[in-house]
Amino acid sequence: MSLSARRIIPGLGLFVLMTVVAVWALWPTGGKVTINDRARDLAAELRCPDCEGLNVADSTTTSARSIRKDLLRRLKAGEDEAEIKNSYANRYGESILLNPDGGGLGILVWGLPVLLLVLGGVGITIAIMSRSRSTRLTPTESDREEVKKARGK
Repeated sequence: MSLSARRIIPGLGLFVLMTVVAVWALWPTGGKVTINDRARDLAAELRCPDCEGLNVADSTTTSARSIRKDLLRRLKAGEDEAEIKNSYANRYGESILLNPDGGGLGILVWGLPVLLLVLGGVGITIAIMSRSRSTRLTPTESDREEVKKARGK
């Protein structure tokens, strides 16, 4: 195996491993999703207007119960999640949405962690490859002479 191939293979292997793990983590689990499941998922994305730090799905307040009933009613009526979220954002303000939208400042919230992971992977790959390069030293003629003297030859 050539020296350049020995340098590339560890980085390529790390890249393939990271790609497989990312695909596995993001792969949808499947199964049939009911309206109740959709309502529960949507309630988990909305902040409780009366509670500090709880979403509507986990809160037991009257307003949270009312919102959960309204979510179920609206989903049964055929409204989609985006319309429902927009109406709650208009009523209570953007702070009711626990998940930021994908545009504007929200893209930083979603994109920055991914960017940091990619940069970290590149940094680790570069560090591994440069470390393996720096350990391959070749002896000089004076090194060989010293070894001969030490062995008594």
